[in-house]
Amino acid sequence: MTTESKQSPTPESIFDIDNKVVLVTGASSGIGLHLCQMLLGRGCRVVGASRTACESDALRIIDKQYSGNFLAVNMDVSSAASVDAAFDTIADAFGHLDVVINNAGMAAPKRAVNMTPVEWATVIDTNLTGPFLVSRAAVGIMPNGGSIIQIASTGAFKAYVGLSAYNSSKAGVLMLSQTLAVELAPQNIRVNVLAPGYVITPMNDEFLSGPQGEPIRNKIPLKRFAQPSDLDGAIVFFASSASSYITGTCLVIDGGTLA
Repeated sequence: MTTESKQSPTPESIFDIDNKVVLVTGASSGIGLHLCQMLLGRGCRVVGASRTACESDALRIIDKQYSGNFLAVNMDVSSAASVDAAFDTIADAFGHLDVVINNAGMAAPKRAVNMTPVEWATVIDTNLTGPFLVSRAAVGIMPNGGSIIQIASTGAFKAYVGLSAYNSSKAGVLMLSQTLAVELAPQNIRVNVLAPGYVITPMNDEFLSGPQGEPIRNKIPLKRFAQPSDLDGAIVFFASSASSYITGTCLVIDGGTLA
């Protein structure tokens, strides 16, 4: 009796994400905007969500270039009603999701003793409650399993002065993700986390490129800040079958800062 051997996947096939339906939150600028463009370029169908996605000139340009494969949808991740309404639109347009990238986030730089309860709640609602609400809604349209990728931060592991709410929210994302990973494993939905260090975006470029950024950069072993494209490999890895047996883990992308 002979046993048919299973052909090993090629490097190209295990990292293939062609035709996957991907939701990216915080898509109107920075990392989220870059990820929309990168994923579309790799053959994905992409939903770009933010509070003002439908009014975003940058997303309009993407829509013209990738008509039929891209959908902009307004979504306030801190509002359950807004998230649920957006997911109704996504389900009508694409029917299902394969990958969710919870990228939307914010910071309110202020020492804890000077922070108001409203300022604290705003950060927590966006950075922690947001991934909870989006992940919860996504499960309903991931019938074939899939991958949820949470964007945390090195602030989940290291206390940065003036970022108490931000640090706390990102630490919370780690435990939320580990719990979701265990709870959703029977449905073949994997949940993993990326924890970037300093990533240059239009919001922080002036600061990080100026004299204030120099001492920060010098403490990074690789001696440079990350570009949004430095996250591409990890995103493709977690979105593809290359990570099919990985869930509940966190990959730090910080140039060696936490080493």
